[in-house]
Amino acid sequence: MGDLLLSLLSLGLIVTVGSVAVVLLGVAPYLRGVDMAERRGFSALRWGAVSAAGPALGALLAFWVHQGKHDPLLYLPALLLTWSVPAVVALLAPGQAVGGRQGAHER
Repeated sequence: MGDLLLSLLSLGLIVTVGSVAVVLLGVAPYLRGVDMAERRGFSALRWGAVSAAGPALGALLAFWVHQGKHDPLLYLPALLLTWSVPAVVALLAPGQAVGGRQGAHER
């Protein structure tokens, strides 16, 4: 009975940590990039597509590092790539031409 309880507790902890990692490395950068773009008056749809590419490329890089048995220090660029789009949007000023403009249907 004690082994079953310990294994269920371990499984719950693993699922919780994995879920938090997915949210912090996948969902949060996307939502942050879209929110910041919308607040600055840029097209949320365009920046949403670009924001989705950051976590996808970061995951591919992390998978490549993991499969190739490379130096674990290479996980750091994957993490930075994941959050790169929200960082770029943070550097843009509202109304800059690079960010694009919201269409009439997005206001």
